Amino acid sequence: MPVLVVDGELDLDGIRLAADLLADGLPDVERVRLPGAAHLPALERPAEVARLVRGFVACAGRAAG
Repeated sequence: MPVLVVDGELDLDGIRLAADLLADGLPDVERVRLPGAAHLPALERPAEVARLVRGFVACAGRAAG
């Protein structure tokens, strides 16, 4: 199952590390670190996160057939 992992480059080191470990442990992952975003990218950069999610869902839907 495809997974989208998004975090912010300005978040705490431990949170970024956790996101990296999660992404590294998954076989089908799209990894995005948003420049200028911190702990709540969906609130800090809602249009960009929405664009990422829409694109991810569209690609996953096409792959599912």
